[in-house]
Amino acid sequence: MLLHRYLMTKNAQLKRQEIICDHVDKSTNQWAWQACAFLWGFCIIFNLFMVIESDSGVFNILEFDRMSYC
Repeated sequence: MLLHRYLMTKNAQLKRQEIICDHVDKSTNQWAWQACAFLWGFCIIFNLFMVIESDSGVFNILEFDRMSYC
């Protein structure tokens, strides 16, 4: 159940990335779109490290929503 919740959260974040990055015209501004996707991916990885290094010392999936910095 927790894994399902985590995967649904990730799916929602990826959908948000598509919405944010799609306003950049991919054909004329490929570099800007790649930079947008890279920064979003970095933000997700940063959030994962913040959750892993939480006070409990374990990967707490339920705290992921509250610790999202994006």
